[in-house]
Amino acid sequence: MKSFYGTTKKLGIDMGSSQIRIFSENKLILSESSAVAIDYIDKSVVAFGINAIVRYNQEPEKIQLIWPIKCGVMTDYNLVKSMMNYFISKALKKSASKPIVMLSIPCDMSAVVRHALVDATIHAGVQKVFLISSSAAAAIGSGSILYLPETICSVVIGSEVTECGIFASGGLLQSNNIEFGGKLIDKGLRSFLREEYNIHISLNQAEILKKNIGESIAETGVKNSLTVRGRRVKDGVEVICELNYNEIYGLMHHLFEPAVNLVKKMFYEITPEMAEDLMINGILLSGGTALFPDIADFFASELGVPVYVSENPDISVVKGCYLALTEFSKKLLIIENGEKYYGGA
Repeated sequence: MKSFYGTTKKLGIDMGSSQIRIFSENKLILSESSAVAIDYIDKSVVAFGINAIVRYNQEPEKIQLIWPIKCGVMTDYNLVKSMMNYFISKALKKSASKPIVMLSIPCDMSAVVRHALVDATIHAGVQKVFLISSSAAAAIGSGSILYLPETICSVVIGSEVTECGIFASGGLLQSNNIEFGGKLIDKGLRSFLREEYNIHISLNQAEILKKNIGESIAETGVKNSLTVRGRRVKDGVEVICELNYNEIYGLMHHLFEPAVNLVKKMFYEITPEMAEDLMINGILLSGGTALFPDIADFFASELGVPVYVSENPDISVVKGCYLALTEFSKKLLIIENGEKYYGGA
């Protein structure tokens, strides 16, 4: 099929709370932290992305590190506009033409926030902006054909937001999201160690521990014990402890329950015909947190339907944003034209 807008540069953008990713010409061309470094004294912007984190680590007493996207929503219009301009320019390199952009957004984003997001993106040097929900983009990026009559369920577990969308015949049937993701799991691990072992670890250490749990299962398939280094709560003395792997693994599953309950709630509202489709098609899991080993088996056991993890789940959303642009006419029912909010000015 001929691409929408001919030879104009097309970008799929997934601007998340932790990462911004840009996809174009069938490849990921940018993936960086969605962070901004601000000078404490004059409040000027010092750096974006990985450079912002480097500057903060070099001079934490002089630099404030800000993440201007919270749960998929802008918290600072000017910072997001500047950040978008920086990353789009970096992705395009020396291209002089203004690109067409497809942005992923939370399904429940208000019209006011959509207007602000579209406005910030246009002012970042973009020709046109289109919007698509994260769950729809993830399904497209995973190879699902949404314009067929059969029902498809797509679940995206991000760093702060989990979204579930149910689609059929090119349109959205139901969608919902909750504040839950990888960062909440990190906090859960941290709380568990504090309450059960009287050990304090940082959020960064909790994230590393979460990755170590996953990597250990993926590499060995064996649930061994894990060594954790932290500080004793009562006096701050550095300690090392061995965690029972079955215990920590069970905790990880417990921490995923909000996402499971979101899907269960959606299932209560679907028709028997939709349920039959989902028993065949199953549920598609995407997002960086979907990389955790055995997550599909856990969801399947809790929901009673087949569950599959997307290939490269961490880039399914951004890839789907780009693919939605290349086959624009087939996705009209799930794509919003940004001119609705910006007025085409």
